Amino acid sequence: MIVDRIVLDNDQQASIFLQQKLKLSNTDQRASIISGIVEKSYELMINRFGNFLMQRCLEYSNASQIASLTACIIGNVCKLSQDPFGCHVIQKALDCVNENMKKIVVEEMLETVTETIVHRYACHVWQKLFELRWQGTPPKFMDKVNENLKGMWAQVAIGETGSLVVQNIFENCTSDDKDPCIKEVIENIDIIIKGQWGNWVIQHMVEYAKPPYRNQVVALVIDNSPFYSVDQFASKAVEKLLKMGETDVIQSFIDKVTEPSNRPRIPLIDSKLSKFLTRTE
Repeated sequence: MIVDRIVLDNDQQASIFLQQKLKLSNTDQRASIISGIVEKSYELMINRFGNFLMQRCLEYSNASQIASLTACIIGNVCKLSQDPFGCHVIQKALDCVNENMKKIVVEEMLETVTETIVHRYACHVWQKLFELRWQGTPPKFMDKVNENLKGMWAQVAIGETGSLVVQNIFENCTSDDKDPCIKEVIENIDIIIKGQWGNWVIQHMVEYAKPPYRNQVVALVIDNSPFYSVDQFASKAVEKLLKMGETDVIQSFIDKVTEPSNRPRIPLIDSKLSKFLTRTE
């Protein structure tokens, strides 16, 4: 009855009440509460207040109860991942379910890579998948991701959600898994660095990328620094590079922006976007 109030009436207090009961009840009482929730698992997952109850259930349940609570996820992973409330339950479930269930989530997400990788909600599920640490041999799902996004990584990187996903891949995936993404980003650096969100990807590479990729990025940024330094967004990546304080890089930058050229004067010092130049000592 209380569960119905959450599902049918969006009753926040009913959700809070059951969350408190889960926290304070003994094992038998908790099992009784969870048993009543299992029947409405899917409806609760996509409910504004029910999704919090489902997340608490996963925290306080044993392996058998977790399996029952998450059985409705099977066949609905992509739909839930694109739901504003269901996506949080999927992420929480990945912290609690067994390895086989994690693999099911991966397999279903792989069915809609291009649709979900930059989706407002599903992108967070992808980031969670990239961060997962497996007990056994992890599934090689990045092979399928790279296959689906071949030639599209630059487009992913310049989007608000895609920028976060790409940076997450840089941080959590193996070299082999992220190499295709890195190479496409470098090949399209001129487009990405000028993007409102893409410049953060280049900043990340400037700060954290390993050789030889960082060397390539630094060389490209320096070579185009007279233009990037006066661009609203690219200038942020140039500034990040200079702030790292590498003497040889700073000197290369100064040499580049002061070298004689037949091209029209670029008002570098005058530009507010290049104010960091005047602070270089």
